[in-house]
Amino acid sequence: MGDVLTRDAKVALIASYASKPEQIVNLLFRLQRTSKQHYIDQKTAQLVSDHLKIPVSGVYELCSYYPILNVKPQAKYMLKLCNAAPCTLVGGEMIRQTLEAVLGVPEDTVTEDGLFAYKSVGGLGACDQAPFIKVGTKVFGHLDETKTKQLVHDLQNGHYDHEI
Repeated sequence: MGDVLTRDAKVALIASYASKPEQIVNLLFRLQRTSKQHYIDQKTAQLVSDHLKIPVSGVYELCSYYPILNVKPQAKYMLKLCNAAPCTLVGGEMIRQTLEAVLGVPEDTVTEDGLFAYKSVGGLGACDQAPFIKVGTKVFGHLDETKTKQLVHDLQNGHYDHEI
């Protein structure tokens, strides 16, 4: 998957921040958003380093410090599964197993097509809809194996892109 911005467009964006060093995190976030895989790749980090006259290690330090910045490719859809007790008791593990089988990758791994990754996390605040998956800000609740497979299919076909 290539970047949405050309090299020249990235350079122009970086140059627009040259007089605003305090805005470098915003710059990196904007550059990340233009990447189809939602991360700061090595070439982009080098461009920022070259044009803003900061060491590339400084770019990576910022990326590792701020959790909104990524240095590894990210999935288009990060499926978050609740691993709190209420969700686990009513089928959370079955949801995780279904995702592993359907997507063909273990947890925290991006699928080959770059569309999906899934992660078990706690405290998502939707225990009344357990078991559920959260994608972006949208909660898909009261899932079973069939509904989970349908959700993956719907996401593959872009059915929720306007809501997530």
